[in-house]
Order: sequence, then structure tokens, then C-alpha cells
Amino acid sequence: MDGQDKILLETALQHDQEEERFEEDDIIKAISLYRKLTESGESVLDYFYEMGILPVQINTEHDGSPTINEIMEEVIYHIGPLRNYENLKIETLEEKQLREDAEKEHLLKLKQKQDDEQHSLKLLRQEKMEQWAMMVDLLKEEEEKMLAVKSIPIRNYLITEIFPTLTDGLIEVARVQPEDPIDYLAEYLFKKNPSGRMLAPEYTDEGREKSLFINKFARILNMSSKTHLV
Repeated sequence: MDGQDKILLETALQHDQEEERFEEDDIIKAISLYRKLTESGESVLDYFYEMGILPVQINTEHDGSPTINEIMEEVIYHIGPLRNYENLKIETLEEKQLREDAEKEHLLKLKQKQDDEQHSLKLLRQEKMEQWAMMVDLLKEEEEKMLAVKSIPIRNYLITEIFPTLTDGLIEVARVQPEDPIDYLAEYLFKKNPSGRMLAPEYTDEGREKSLFINKFARILNMSSKTHLV
């Protein structure tokens, strides 16, 4: 704002806020310093000129009222109404540090919670896998027991009915060492059981199972003899 030093002095002296009251000598020194700083033509206005912002010139000599109402109305017209920043809180460095520390602590707690949940899930999966493996072992054990129970009659029959005669036949084959040990063994067994009805597949289910076992055992002997001859 432009104005005579006398008007600027009177306006400053009429300021009615106690905490911002100015002494006359201080006002005169401030005006003199301002005039001295702006005599060279360099002032804060140069910045706005460089930025392409043109200042608004307000003549203070036309408003002699103590409250400079006309001047204030013109200022408000150009920059807008007054705004109250009394309740605006400016964050201090200490408050900023406290806020950042609180955020870091929150993130650490959140990460710790996630880690604990993942660890709990891992333990739960491991426990379930152990239970599953234990159940599989129990099922296998039960299956082996059932197979062992089912095989008891067959084992007893083999021990009492098959193995004695078969063992004698094998001993005879080993003693004679014929060219065709399988045929020789078959003839030997036929002599021991000429009817062959006991082991006939069509006779009984038990005989069918025993016949399958003998055929399988004969194939094993045949393979063993061929390997020995080679």
C-alpha cells in the first residue's frame, strides 16, 4: 500500500489490539527502514513481477477513518474475505516423531500378529499331517492283520497237505536230476495222488486255490531250473 508517512503513522498508532500496540518511535523507524530498502528500486515486488503477478496499488490517502473501512473493503475485494486460522494446529517435530513412532509400532504389531497366525497354521497343518500318517499306519496294520488271519487256513493246508509231499518230490528231483525236472515232479505228484480230484479246480473252491498255488510254484521252479542250466 502506498501512502504518506504521516497517514501510515496515524493508522499504526490507532491500532487497538493491546498485544500488538506499537510505539511511535518504532513506527517511524520501520517506515524509514522501508523507504531506505525500497529506494534502490529492488523490493519484494520484484519477485511477483518475475512470476508474472502484478501487484494491486491501493491508495491509503483517500481513507482517513480510524478503521480504514474503505481500504479493507478493497483489500477483501481483491484477496477474498478474512479467514480465521486460530484453531489451525501446526504439527511440531516432536509430535511428528511421536506419530511416526506410533505408526511404526502399529506396523510391528501387525506384522507380529501375521507371523503368529502363520506359525499357528503351520503347527496345525503339521499336527494334521502327523494324525493322517498315524491313521494310515493303523489302517495298514489292520489290513496286514486281516490278510494274516485270512491266510491261516491256506498256510495250515500247505503245511499239512502240500509241503510234505512236495518236499519229498523236490528231494527226489534233486537226487535223480532228470532232464525235465518239472515233468518228473508232476509225475511224482500224480503217483502220490492218482485220482487228482482233490486238487481239481472244478471240484471245490479250496481245490481251485490250491491248484493255482501249485501252478505258480511250478512256474517258479521252471524259471529257476532254466537259470541254473544257463
